[in-house]
Amino acid sequence: MGSGKRKKKKRSGPAPRGDSADALQEMEALTDESPGEAGGPFELVWPSWRGKRMGVEELRRASAELCELLKGEVLDRERLAGLRVPAVMPGEVVGRGSGEPGEQVAFADGEFRAKGYGYLCLEEEQLSVAAPVWIDPRGMEAHWLLLDEEPQPVTTEMVLARLEDLGVVEGVEEDVIVAVCARARMGEQTCGAERIAAGVFPEDGEEVRIEILVDSQQTAGEKREDGSIDFKEVNFASNVRQGQLIARRIPPVPGIPGRDVRGGALAAVGELDRPLKSGENVEVRREEGIELFYATVSGALREHGDEIGVTKLLRIQGGVDFKTGNLDFDGEICVEGSVVQGFLAKATGDITITDTVEPGATVVAGRNLTVGRGIVGRKTRVTAEGNVRAQFVQEGTVAAGRDILLGSYAYQARLRAGRRVVVSRGEGKRGGSLAGGQTWAQSAIEVCFLGSENHTPTVLMAGVNPQHIRKLDGLKENVDASFMQLRRLLSQFGLARVDVAQIKNMIAAAIGPRRKLLAGKAQKLGQVVQVYQKLLVARQQLEKQITEEMQGAEVRAHDQAFPGVFIQLGEHRRKLTDGVASPRFRVVEGHLVER
Repeated sequence: MGSGKRKKKKRSGPAPRGDSADALQEMEALTDESPGEAGGPFELVWPSWRGKRMGVEELRRASAELCELLKGEVLDRERLAGLRVPAVMPGEVVGRGSGEPGEQVAFADGEFRAKGYGYLCLEEEQLSVAAPVWIDPRGMEAHWLLLDEEPQPVTTEMVLARLEDLGVVEGVEEDVIVAVCARARMGEQTCGAERIAAGVFPEDGEEVRIEILVDSQQTAGEKREDGSIDFKEVNFASNVRQGQLIARRIPPVPGIPGRDVRGGALAAVGELDRPLKSGENVEVRREEGIELFYATVSGALREHGDEIGVTKLLRIQGGVDFKTGNLDFDGEICVEGSVVQGFLAKATGDITITDTVEPGATVVAGRNLTVGRGIVGRKTRVTAEGNVRAQFVQEGTVAAGRDILLGSYAYQARLRAGRRVVVSRGEGKRGGSLAGGQTWAQSAIEVCFLGSENHTPTVLMAGVNPQHIRKLDGLKENVDASFMQLRRLLSQFGLARVDVAQIKNMIAAAIGPRRKLLAGKAQKLGQVVQVYQKLLVARQQLEKQITEEMQGAEVRAHDQAFPGVFIQLGEHRRKLTDGVASPRFRVVEGHLVER
C-alpha cells in the first residue's frame, strides 16, 4: 500500500514559454491539480490556486466583470482593485469533461488546457482564457491587469506572446514586464494594473505665420448722427509707398507623426500651411526661407482671399465734371466733390465720393461705393459689385452685389441688393423711411418706416430674384399650354391619358390613309409629351431653387408700415390696406406670416 500521500502528476502538455529554469520549476510545483468543481459538462481544475477554489457562480460573475472591464473606454481602477480572477499558464489543465473549448483553450483526451497566459473565464458554459491586457480605445496604452495574488510562474515571454496576439508591437516596456514577472513568481505583485506599452503621440508643427505690415482697411469717413458722412479728417493719401515691405510669410514647421501601440501611424494634427499669393503691383523675394512681399507702386493695400496686392489710387479734387471728363480707371478713385449731371465715374476698385451723385450721373464701382451725401435723379444710375453706402437715395437707381446701406431714407428709388437693404434712422421728415419705388434684396429689407402716411405705393421683394419669378410664371404658362395641346391630341384618339399600347393597336387596326394619319398624330403626340415632361422638370427645379433662395428672407419695419405697401417673398404676396406697427414678414412652412 502506498503511504497515503498523493503523488505529483506532471503534465504532458506543452512547456511554458521562456528559458528560465526557475520559472519552469515553479510552474511544475504549482501545477499540482487542485480538486475540481462541476461547472456544467466538465469539471473545473484550479492548477494555480493551491488549496483554494473559486465557486462556479463566483467565477461566472468574475468572468463577466472582467470582460466588461476589458471592453471599457477607460480603465476603471477602483473596480479593478476588488476583482480577483485565477491566472493560468500555457499548458495547464483547467478542466476535464466534454464540450467546446473557448478562446485560448485546447481540448484533447477529455482535458481542457490553456494555450496561453491569461485569466480563466467561464461564460455560457464555455472555458476560455482572457488576455490579461487592457488597451485603451485610442490604442495609445496597453496595461497588464494583475488580478491574482497567488505566486505565478509567469515569464516575460508569456506576456510578450499575449501582446503579440493582440497586435501590440509599439512602445513595449520590457523592463516593466521583467520586474513584474519577478514579483509575481514570488507572490509579491500588487494587484491592479501596470502599463507595459505606450504609443507615441504626434507632435504638432508650427503653423505658417503671415504678417501683414500695413493697415489694409482704409477709412471711408466718420458717420454723423444725421446719417451723413464726415470726410474732413480723412487722409486719402496712399497708405503704401513704392518699394515698401508690406507682408511676410514665415513657412510652417512640419509636425512629427506618432504611432499607436499596434503600430498604426498617427498624423500630426492641424492645417499647418496656407499660401499668400502676390497680386497686382507686388513683388516677392525670399530670404532665409521667409517670403517677403514688396509694393512695386504707391497705392492702397488690398487683400482678397489668399492674395495681397496694391491698388493704384486716383484722387480727384473738385468733382467729376467738364474739367476732368468721364473717368474710367483701373484702380480706386477718390472724388473730393460730386459727380455732376451727365458724367461717368468708373473704377475697377472702390469709389469714394465725398458729396453727391447728381441727377443723370453714372457711377460704376468694381468693389465698394461710398457717397458722402445722396444719390438723386430719375436718370441716375449707380452700380457696385460690393456695398453701396450713402446718406439717401431719391429717385435714383442703385444696384449692389452685397448691401445697400442708407443713413437716412430712400424715396421713389429703385434699389437692388444681392444681400440686404438697410435704412437707418436719420433726422428729418423722411428719416428712417423707405417710401415709393421698388426695392429688392436677396436676404432682407430692414427699415424704420415702410411707405408713408400718404399711402405712397411701395413695392418690396425679398428672398427671390425677380427674374426667377418672371421665368417661373412663364414656365407655368407654357406647362398649361402644353397640357391643353396634349389633351387635344389625346381626344383625337378618344383617350383621356397617354396609353402607348392602345395607340399602337389603333394604328395597326387602321387601313389605308387612316393608318398614315394616325401614325402622324401619334408622332406629334410623342413630341408634345416630351416637351410637356421637360417643362414640368424645369418648373420643379426652379420652384426648388426659389424655395432655397427664400430661406431666412424677411422684410422688417421697426416702427411702422403704412397702407399702400406691397410685399412679395418668393411667390407669396401681400398688400397692406391698414397700417401695421413694427411688422416682420417672413415665410414659415409655406405661408407668409407677420409678427
